[in-house]
Amino acid sequence: MDFAYLIVGISKNEENDLKELYRRTYHRVYGLALSLVRDRVLARDITIETYRRVKQFANTYDTDVNAEYWLLDITKNLSINSLHGRDIHADVKEGKLDNVSTIVKDTVSSLKNDRGAIIVLKAMSDLSMKEIADLLWYYHVSVRNEYKRGIRELRKKDTAKRSESDLLEDIRRNISSSAPDVYDQILSDKQTRVAFVSHEVLNLSEDEIAFSDKDAEQEYIKRLAKAGKSAKRARMGGIAAMVLVCVVLVSLVIYAIVRNYKENYDRERYNLGYEIALVEIDGVVYFQNYKDKSKLYSFDLKTRKMLKLTDDFVKELVTDGEYLYYRNRNDGRIYRINKDGSDRKQISKEAGSSIFIYDEYIYYTSPDGISRMKKDGQDAELLYKNTKEDLFFYDIFVYNGTIYFSGGAGLGIYYLDDSGEETEVNVLYFDEAYDIHVLDGYIYFNIFKQHISANRQIPMYRYDLDEKNYNEVSDINLNSSAYYIYDKYLYMDGYVRSTSGLKKDQGLYRIDTETGESILLIDRRSTDIYVSESYIYSYTSDNGGSLVAYDINDVKKTIVIF
Repeated sequence: MDFAYLIVGISKNEENDLKELYRRTYHRVYGLALSLVRDRVLARDITIETYRRVKQFANTYDTDVNAEYWLLDITKNLSINSLHGRDIHADVKEGKLDNVSTIVKDTVSSLKNDRGAIIVLKAMSDLSMKEIADLLWYYHVSVRNEYKRGIRELRKKDTAKRSESDLLEDIRRNISSSAPDVYDQILSDKQTRVAFVSHEVLNLSEDEIAFSDKDAEQEYIKRLAKAGKSAKRARMGGIAAMVLVCVVLVSLVIYAIVRNYKENYDRERYNLGYEIALVEIDGVVYFQNYKDKSKLYSFDLKTRKMLKLTDDFVKELVTDGEYLYYRNRNDGRIYRINKDGSDRKQISKEAGSSIFIYDEYIYYTSPDGISRMKKDGQDAELLYKNTKEDLFFYDIFVYNGTIYFSGGAGLGIYYLDDSGEETEVNVLYFDEAYDIHVLDGYIYFNIFKQHISANRQIPMYRYDLDEKNYNEVSDINLNSSAYYIYDKYLYMDGYVRSTSGLKKDQGLYRIDTETGESILLIDRRSTDIYVSESYIYSYTSDNGGSLVAYDINDVKKTIVIF
């Protein structure tokens, strides 16, 4: 079973899924923690705390993120942040690596920079080299070079002169055999030393870091804490400074490389995903700004003035025209804020996921089921308590008072029937369905997330609520999962298939839902789309991310927001 399915199950309080995820990954988690903190006792505590955080924050997991990467990112941040504490630092200064094999000890304690962590990840995880580079904040090429240097150093010490693959297998086997089984401790109430350590990225000033400049390990931690830059980037900065003195042309090349790295770094660190949280009210667009750590910004389309409204990590974003409502990914709760950024208020006690406004209520999903509350957070009630092991809530839509929801990878489109003594769930369509929209008696939905493989042809579908069947909306195929419905039109990122089987005419299409007539409006790939009365918003996650507004009556008129 895929790790993502297990995390989905954990979000629904399925202990069997937690146990299965733990069984299949705890060696990897322990190995990464050991390579970063170089102390087996602290690594054990970090392993316990990693799975406790998974239990606590599984509902915030986005299925378009590699599940193993998400898990190991928690481990990495707990490891790095734990060493900021003076008490913990004092306890592990000498490092407890007894009962650890020579090859593992050489890997985690004697190699320079991050080479030990890179090698452990290569040996223990299924992450690609690019994903390892992103996880440890490195250039892709840099992490490969550090890996090769680390392997070379280990082979020099290896009297048996084993091959690279044999060394990796020995490391994997020894870490797996030495990793302690801590599942019972994960379920217990006993606190670990890292119980109050954040698993998020921390940006600390130099005087907040309790490390000695003479300690090589702590220099490594200091470097990560100060803006999260890798050792390679620091060296590149030095090289760039020297080149600037000598050759202007080369300095411009270096600048371009560093700028590109920064964009890619921010992309991974702050989850530059395929979707963007966005709404427009009276000529002002409010959006999740990937250029500033996914914080909430406003942009006045007339004055072109941009304003930051809050430092929260914004995900779902909806509005009733008066207030903005969003899920804060930092804690999973739902917040309300004025359009000028004032009067920020947490309105949900529990973590929420998909959000929908209907009449005077906010409807939202959680691992417990489907709930609603007044717009000020009052009168919260659980409308449907989920008791089904295989039921997952991905997206929600309220139409004519009926609640519809999709199951995503958990399969299905459902609706709640509250006509009897107990609210029941009825299935309409049982297969993958993600983003749903109900219009004129039809449920529109896509059946995949992220980008589609080159050989698959997947159209948009709609389910007829009267006829109880579904069909394709158009002969235009989805190029990504991006679509939006406004008025009677479906806007989607699509393409047509040529007679030779290749994609052609890729871009943003407008399809009349009544006649099926389609037109290619914009020659631009989109990974998310939003449409208002006056503008079509196209967001793409490529090349660091960009958001462009097109005049709905003349798409040649554009406004670049970022």
